[in-house]
Amino acid sequence: MNPESIKIAENKILILYIIRQFKMPLTESQFIQFILEKEFMNYFIFKQHLTELISSKMIEYNTSEKYSYYLITKKGQQTLEIFQKLITHEMKNSIDKEIEIKKNQYKKDSEIITNYVMIGEHEYIVYLMAIEKGTPLIDLRLNVGTKKQAETLCHNWKNNSSKYFKEILDVITK
Repeated sequence: MNPESIKIAENKILILYIIRQFKMPLTESQFIQFILEKEFMNYFIFKQHLTELISSKMIEYNTSEKYSYYLITKKGQQTLEIFQKLITHEMKNSIDKEIEIKKNQYKKDSEIITNYVMIGEHEYIVYLMAIEKGTPLIDLRLNVGTKKQAETLCHNWKNNSSKYFKEILDVITK
């Protein structure tokens, strides 16, 4: 096997390993961020390998109402089991440590969603949502008059959503 073919195989096995180790769906932006931050491969090589892994049914690309994400398939898991020796023990340890850090961050990011949209000169709609295990717990849409108010609401929801959710439930269940 020539060195270029070995590098391609290593990259594809690395992609499969990362998806399996996350043990949760990964959005494209999360996946790209993880690969590029650690400089495992450049964007174009990553996208090419990812496309090939999807075509060969080793990775599944799913789209839900709000998210698109990647999962390893049974075929991908079987391939990984056979060829994971291409990834060094040191590399696996490094990836596993980084995944634990990122997994917590990604879970938090995916559970609390905020956004705002300008709909008029002095009118913004603010979207605040909390999701648990893929199910919306609360989905608020608020109309505010300034961009500053919209940004403040998004910031506060990101940092205190569980407290606000409890307070809202307390108020409306009385």
